[in-house]
Amino acid sequence: EAALLSLIPVARPEFIQDIEDNKSRCVLTALWVITLADEDLKEAIWGDDSLLQGWLEDFKPLLEMGEGDKVAQQVKRHFQQLLTHQRVVAQDEEALGRCLFTDEPIAFKNTISQATGLLGVKISAFSGRDNRPELLTSDKPHTVVSPVSLAEHKIHHEIQGGSKDGVPTLIYSPTTVGLFGGLILNTDMAAKSLFDLSRLEAKKGSVLYGHEIFQGRLRLAKLERLSDKTKDQVTQLRLLLTAARRTGRPFHIFRGLPTTQRAFFYYDAMPPLLKKLLGANALRLEQLPQALKQVELAQTFLENNNLGYEVLNRYVSSDTRLGAICLAWCVLEGKAS
Repeated sequence: EAALLSLIPVARPEFIQDIEDNKSRCVLTALWVITLADEDLKEAIWGDDSLLQGWLEDFKPLLEMGEGDKVAQQVKRHFQQLLTHQRVVAQDEEALGRCLFTDEPIAFKNTISQATGLLGVKISAFSGRDNRPELLTSDKPHTVVSPVSLAEHKIHHEIQGGSKDGVPTLIYSPTTVGLFGGLILNTDMAAKSLFDLSRLEAKKGSVLYGHEIFQGRLRLAKLERLSDKTKDQVTQLRLLLTAARRTGRPFHIFRGLPTTQRAFFYYDAMPPLLKKLLGANALRLEQLPQALKQVELAQTFLENNNLGYEVLNRYVSSDTRLGAICLAWCVLEGKAS
């Protein structure tokens, strides 16, 4: 290597000089010398579709890529389009399949299975979901998910961790509201939990008072695991509504892929019982006080041993609401027989 370099009047490139592995450095040095001797070989060795491109970046056009490699290639292509301000297009816009999450065209035969490990995604033969074919003549499931959605769903769970049966939920709120909303912000970049945004009692942790609640750069685009138990779901919904009122900022909660919403408070996967309680999963700002009262009433039902889930279930239905209110009044007044 030293003898070869002594015969060449041109200095070896620094990126080759810095390679610590002797064999790799010698091979690259030899290839560099070849390009000096023959300019026609320069593109074949150093170009975009060259020998080194395949060697260093592991591009194997003659070998079939595994599923993981295909997903990685699609995700890379997706973000390249976003970063270069191009229109995001599917790999095959004429494909017959449709992604369960985004409705993106995808190969009809590219189905997922139980081994794919998409938590919370049903793969049974009959699920009644939109964009999901159901064949009466076959008991085999047919659920199609695009590679980008597959990667995002798995990364969500990997970041959050925890129970395999749970699906992490994205709690999102914009940093500022209004044209001049950013002028009041300070340098505080601490992430706040739902408890910090909702509680009034001054204990350990961050408690927000009055004016300074609008000064912090609250980072709320985070993943949290929301409970599957009704009682805990009611508590978490109360915290979310309280935080939205105290901060005066929109709160959007997504268990699926985020979408653009105009509502002040939006919860895409709100449990059916709570959706019936509030009347909708999307609320305007002026609807928050009444919604909060309804949630607090639901907490009263669940925390009283003589009421519980059954009375709450009767209360959320307009047909049985009056009877549930009468029963709750009797129990709380101590007049139940």
